[in-house]
Amino acid sequence: MNKLHPLVYSELGIRSKRLLERPQAKYSIRFRANSNLGYNFTSFTSLRPEEKDLFFYSNITSEFKIKENVEITTSVTSQKQLITKLSFSDLFGGVLNAGFFTDTFKKSLYGYFSCCPKYGSVSFMTDFMTRVGSFSMTTGIKGINFGMMGNIDLEQRSVPVLETAMQYKINKDTEIVTKFKPKTKIVSSEVYSQINPRIALSLGLSVDCSTRTLDLFQAAVLVNTSPRTQLYSKIQSSGKLSLQVLTKITDHVSAGVTGAIDLSRLCQKKNPFLSKNFGIALEINTQKKHNKGNFFLEN
Repeated sequence: MNKLHPLVYSELGIRSKRLLERPQAKYSIRFRANSNLGYNFTSFTSLRPEEKDLFFYSNITSEFKIKENVEITTSVTSQKQLITKLSFSDLFGGVLNAGFFTDTFKKSLYGYFSCCPKYGSVSFMTDFMTRVGSFSMTTGIKGINFGMMGNIDLEQRSVPVLETAMQYKINKDTEIVTKFKPKTKIVSSEVYSQINPRIALSLGLSVDCSTRTLDLFQAAVLVNTSPRTQLYSKIQSSGKLSLQVLTKITDHVSAGVTGAIDLSRLCQKKNPFLSKNFGIALEINTQKKHNKGNFFLEN
């Protein structure tokens, strides 16, 4: 109840491309093939060391369009999940998306809808078994976007998870995003700027309002050092410095390295290198006339 279901983010359209929220590297393989016949296939495998244990996750997903706006999706995962989804899109003139999906692992049946009125959008998804719902609302006024997302316990009539956000676009290259979680009383803010076509910079901080202290400060930069090479680096107030370099070897193959060091350990004259944070990244893209897919491996 205290966490959003993983599928909520895709069904409610909650996505983030912020530099500071880039996912941590892990061992993973992805493959996706799209067909002009309306049938798509996706495979994802993740292998991640969790301290002394080894976490393994894999899924295979197939998508089939019955009609232009009706689609059936079936996923099988290594966690004994069988997820089947029936979705309807662009109903009533394009203002409503709706659907149902089952999750055998949680023994749950979900229903969801999202509507897109002229000045914003409202999305809601509920688990008919546990009667816990997830929602997302967005609207915009004169260049300022407001959003809210969270969970609703329909039986207890409470909101155990809630997060609000505000986005303001200063100009076409710079924007600021502020988020607030009432339960933890933590306010976070991030400024993102595309300085030039080659460099993007992001600065962020979070403040604990209950203690009036700085919770975290971090900065990230993305640099296209050349037409074929991209460098990404992030540093946090905790002292962790992460770096990733990806080079395009051919039109279809890119490779690079990832790593992180703990600067606080360096100040303590300890070994700052954390072996589990170093690895390689490999990306292979394939494109054909009627089908296209991609294969991605990262550590």
